[in-house]
Amino acid sequence: MTDPPDREVSLQGRAFMITGASRGIGRAVALALGARGATVAVHFGRRDDLAREVVAAVEAGGGRAFAVGADLASPDAPGRLVDDVRSGLETLGAQPALHGLVLSAGELVVGGLEELTAESFDRAMAVNVRGPLLLVRAALSLLAPDARIVTVSAAITRRANPDVLMQSAAKAALQDASRNLAAELGPRGIGVVDVAPGVVRTDLSAPYLATAGYAQDTAAATALRRIGEPEDVADAIVALLSPQARWITGQTIE
Repeated sequence: MTDPPDREVSLQGRAFMITGASRGIGRAVALALGARGATVAVHFGRRDDLAREVVAAVEAGGGRAFAVGADLASPDAPGRLVDDVRSGLETLGAQPALHGLVLSAGELVVGGLEELTAESFDRAMAVNVRGPLLLVRAALSLLAPDARIVTVSAAITRRANPDVLMQSAAKAALQDASRNLAAELGPRGIGVVDVAPGVVRTDLSAPYLATAGYAQDTAAATALRRIGEPEDVADAIVALLSPQARWITGQTIE
């Protein structure tokens, strides 16, 4: 009889970039990766102070990290970010290669038809779809042959909610793009998976969860009868980033 395989996910010597890692799900992913020995590029859009706190927390947990900042709505941001990630890895003495890319940065654009404008729609698409796709293209030169990409969309794409018309459309586009990326990058050995969380306790959901009855009603409608925490989603993402998930690609996991 052979010994059972080691089930502990170790990511020692592997490097990852997490967009939107200064808070919420992205922050939880960065900390979870660092706790498993990974090197983490912590992306932030505006709050460099929060990103520095995440870097310090990753290092305290046994990983290595550095911060990179850019507004993903800017067309030239992806190229600059990839240059900064390459420099950051080299500064740490690591190989200039990424074993995983988590696209968790996003911006909640609220409103239905009454609030729909060309500017608000373009903003929703730029941050939630165009930025992530341009970043993947720019990062191709850094992605290792067995790299994993995880896009973070949302479960709102599966039910009608007119109050988040633009947000739902953008996240649905990201889900579809993820499947197409899986097909295009598969021959290179790169897997792509989309994760679509429901309601998770983050800064974005805080105003809704504070509304009378919302948290209770939402929890009652879930299988596990509670609101999700960032760590719940982060642990699933880390599992999908591991070599053990190498045969999972082209899927949306809600």
